This record gives sequence, C-alpha cells and structure tokens, in this order.
Amino acid sequence: MYSLFLFFFLITISLNTVLQSAPGKEEKEAILNEFKEMYICPNNGLSIKESEESFVVCPDGIKLLKLVNLMAESGWDKDEILSYTSLFRQGQSTYTKINIDSTLINDDDLVLGNATATVTMVEFADYQCPFCSRYYTQTFNEIKKQFIDTGKLRYIVRDYPLPFHPMAGKASEATHCAGEQKKEKFWEIRTKIFENQKELSVEYLKQLAKEMGLNTEKFNQCIDTEKYKDEVKKDMDDGSKAGVSGTPSFIIGKTTTEKEFKGFKMSGAYPFEQFKSLIEKSLKQSTN
Repeated sequence: MYSLFLFFFLITISLNTVLQSAPGKEEKEAILNEFKEMYICPNNGLSIKESEESFVVCPDGIKLLKLVNLMAESGWDKDEILSYTSLFRQGQSTYTKINIDSTLINDDDLVLGNATATVTMVEFADYQCPFCSRYYTQTFNEIKKQFIDTGKLRYIVRDYPLPFHPMAGKASEATHCAGEQKKEKFWEIRTKIFENQKELSVEYLKQLAKEMGLNTEKFNQCIDTEKYKDEVKKDMDDGSKAGVSGTPSFIIGKTTTEKEFKGFKMSGAYPFEQFKSLIEKSLKQSTN
C-alpha cells in the first residue's frame, strides 16, 4: 500500500528540499503532534497519540511518522503534509475477517439480549482501559438500542485485563461477583466502574456493592477469595487465541453451534456507524 506513495513522496520531497527551507523545531513538533492525533492506526482503531498513551503498538503509524518527519525537514508546511498523508487513510479497513474455533466465543459468560439472535457480538474489555470506557459510554447504548433491544443481536462480554492496569483483573472479578447474585447487577456494576475508572480499588468495589444493595458479605468473600480469577484468565486465553491483543476488541458474526465461527474482528473505540456497518453485514449473511 505504501510503496507507491513513498516513491512519489521521496521524489517530490527531493524537489522541495531545493526550493524550501526547513521549519523550526517547534513548528516541526507541532506538525508531528497533529499527525499523531489525526492518523488512525488500522490495527487498533486508535490514533498514534492514543496508542502511545496506552502502550499499544501502531506499526504503520511509526512508519508514516518517519515520512512526515522527512517531509517537515524538507520544508513542507503543515497543510501540505496533512493533505498528502490523509491519502494513506483511504481504503483503511476497520476490521479483519476471522475464522476461529467457536468455543473461543461461546463461553458461559452472561448474554445480553436475545439468546437465539442470528448475530453474536463479543466484547473483550479491560475495566481500566480509557478506550473501553469511551466505547461503553459513547457507543454501546446505541448498539443496545438498535440491535440488542430489538432482538437482532446477542451480546457477550469477556474479560481481557491488560498487564499494565493493576486493578483491571480485580474489576473483572467484581463484575462476576455481582452477576452471580443478580444478572442485572453485572451490567449495573460494569456501568459504574466505567464511569468512575479513576476511583478503582478493592475498597471502592466493595463500596459499590453496598450502594447497589448486594449481599456485601457474599460479595466481599467472592472478591477476597478471588473466586473468578480463573474465569477471567480463561477469557484472556481465549481472547489471545482468537487474535485479541488490545482493548477494546470485538468479534462479530453469525451465531452458530458449529465448531467453526466465521466473522469479523475489530479493535478500537470506533464510532457507532462502524459497528452498525459490520452488524448489518453479519445480519445479511445470516439470512443467506
């Protein structure tokens, strides 16, 4: 994808080097920073800046940053650089097709919506991940309204606590501890955790249980004995086998009881329209 553009850029840059003077250090940094915010990494759905902040790799973005730096040093101004590099975003896919063992998604996790819906969507989440929170607070409700509540989509949440988020695993366990008392409490505590990520601690999770009217003795014992630690680890293992490497990640496709699951994998906090497109594509395929 990049070779043709790179060839063109290198020739044009050589000509510009003769005609233009290089920008100052501050101006060049401003150009690089704006590009980091503009470019969306095709492998994770995050900008380069967001990828750096969350310690997620963005190999294509790193390559392009080197090119942008070369263009800036050759005298290109900001508008020219951002105009040309926007071409790299054309044709970017927000998803990849997958063909995996269906047991990697058909676990005993709680299902939201119609259990017999023709399309399944699995979310792999980290409760300390800011992009998981963004997805949940900005996008999930619209998916629920248009597809889950209408019976078209069965929605499953699985855990994928990243190693550099020290409270993510315990938060995952807490959702299961709440859900074992009442199914709806799983979704309630999940919402509260995402809305108050910065407050996460064992003490905060126990306080939430009290505020939610749960049996605190059972909840606290569940947390303290790490009752669901193995369940969370199994989710992570299954996610990794399915190709998940960051959060949030999603698997969407036709519901099946067969061994093989064919569908799509998305990684990143994309806007609702991106999810809508894949869900509708899967709905059409499920009727064929």
